[in-house]
Amino acid sequence: YVLVLRRKFNIMGERTTTNLEIRSPHIQKAFRAVLGDYPSISFDSTLVEIPKPYAPLFHYRRELREYASDGSRSMQENEHLDVLMKFMEKNLSQTEREFGYSEPYQMVSYPLLWTLFRPEEVIIAQGDHFDECYIVDSVEYIDKVHPGTDVDMTPYLKIHARRWEYNGTRFGMSDEKLKIREFPTAVKIDTLKVYPIRFHKKESTVILQRRLIERGRKWRTILDKSHRYYDGTVGMFQVSGRIMLDYGTHKQAAPQLATNLSTSGAATEKDYKFQSIVKSDSADDTSMARKASDKEDRFMSHLNTPSYEISDEQALLCPARVRGYSFLEKIWAFFLVDDVQEIDWHTNAFESLELDPRMKSAILAMVSTHRHNDNFDDIIPGKGKGLVFLLYGRPGLGKTLTAGIDCCRVYKDPLYSITSGELGTEVAQTDFQLRTIFARAKVWDAIVLLDEADVFLAQRSATDLKRNAYVSVFLRLIEYHKGIMFLTTNRLQDFDDAFQSRIHLTIRYEALDSIRRASIWGNFLKKVKS
Repeated sequence: YVLVLRRKFNIMGERTTTNLEIRSPHIQKAFRAVLGDYPSISFDSTLVEIPKPYAPLFHYRRELREYASDGSRSMQENEHLDVLMKFMEKNLSQTEREFGYSEPYQMVSYPLLWTLFRPEEVIIAQGDHFDECYIVDSVEYIDKVHPGTDVDMTPYLKIHARRWEYNGTRFGMSDEKLKIREFPTAVKIDTLKVYPIRFHKKESTVILQRRLIERGRKWRTILDKSHRYYDGTVGMFQVSGRIMLDYGTHKQAAPQLATNLSTSGAATEKDYKFQSIVKSDSADDTSMARKASDKEDRFMSHLNTPSYEISDEQALLCPARVRGYSFLEKIWAFFLVDDVQEIDWHTNAFESLELDPRMKSAILAMVSTHRHNDNFDDIIPGKGKGLVFLLYGRPGLGKTLTAGIDCCRVYKDPLYSITSGELGTEVAQTDFQLRTIFARAKVWDAIVLLDEADVFLAQRSATDLKRNAYVSVFLRLIEYHKGIMFLTTNRLQDFDDAFQSRIHLTIRYEALDSIRRASIWGNFLKKVKS
């Protein structure tokens, strides 16, 4: 037989599946020539099966008919291709007719939704705050009853797609799943949550692609250990403040959210077949065209090296969000790339701080020396390489400002600010939190500020074993912390003697007199005027 239509029924006599078996080698040859590769279907096997509604036949109907119209083949080839054409005429005519009625009006019904998504086509997914592009692999309708459960779900079309991603070390394609829930009547295509980019009407396709490519290039430059400012939404909440964008550390903190890449270092036939997805202003500009015969694989995975430059095709398919940590909210989150900004550093703020000039010079000199000197100052390997400042005085005198804002501004370092209340109420929890914070600070070259550190600096006693444990844990960890740390406290009367050797510089903040208060107000008024 040339073609076999195989129907399967369950014990109730209900039809379960209908598959078209292509047994003719001539038709299989035609499919290899026209389609090359199609998701979940191999045209190299002796028996090719295409499930109803015969999506490959519909999506490549014009190409297959053009192929069959070539009369230069043998009589047997033409006879077999004629059988295929008759099958398509009988089984696709209604679908083609309904599709032809609705497409000119940019409308689609739920039963015909699958016809929009041709494999290897670029689609756009519309979110509440962003749009993202993907490449279609395949689609399937999901029934009401979810397999293995009794939960009654709304039917939906599942779209298997791919996009360009990063897993902390490499760039590559990742498999994604999108869905469109069932709708009762025909709708405008561009009102769907997901649809082919060719139907986008809110702005021209060229302008949309330019915008998304620019965003993708920005995504590539900021995703790995980038200290930035963010002012935008995270889920349902508004977040403003400094963030650290770091895929690798996020992967350690939330391994369940790690990105799995589907492409390796070798190209696949699917990758080679992928045509140009970026439109040009000029029809004559074919510099970016992707042809099946191209040897260059633009979707091969790449190590994240400084020399790697993202292509326009890859940039278009990049995510709209980037993983990072909010120093203010103390949370890991996905931040919108469009709302990530460079930090506006006010490096002269340290000069306006009401502090003894000699003390300012000492702080900056010690920080500068520590940043450029890896020699250790303790005989025990790995110990004593940190730099610890202790700032004490009444509230409101600028202790936090010294480290929290001004010192970091001078050197443009991240500030990891915490309070003792954020470290937990159990010793083991506090130990884990501090280790995590110090590890992140090391990776990010961040200055750590522990505000209200009284509980960790208190004198140990024979009657309070829990407090002793807190102090011991903190002492041990700061001994081996290699970064810069500021501690603030309002009192030193019960200061534990063991901290004397760990503190490199202690700064006392005196109460402000009228002259210094006037100076502070003068600086504020200058900022208001400017």
